Amino acid sequence: MMFGLQQFSHFPAIAHLEGLELEIIGKWLWVGGNTYAHRETLKREGFCFAPVKKLWFFRSLEYRTRTRGEAQDINDIRSKYGSEKVRQNAARVLH
Repeated sequence: MMFGLQQFSHFPAIAHLEGLELEIIGKWLWVGGNTYAHRETLKREGFCFAPVKKLWFFRSLEYRTRTRGEAQDINDIRSKYGSEKVRQNAARVLH
């Protein structure tokens, strides 16, 4: 289930960063792992931090949520939209 790395123009900017775990869930890009060391880069590239999930995410404006409801569990989001872990070397190909 490949959602297409090309839809995320921000991959090249973070693909080289060590210790990150990238995952595409639906049309959003989620970043976990050792994010604290790279938080300034993530902010600069337009990622937002989800404090309940302790993950960073990026989504285009067309997928922006309209309301701030109750936080959803990341596993529920994966089940609903499908997910794909991105291998670091696959992300680097786009770099």
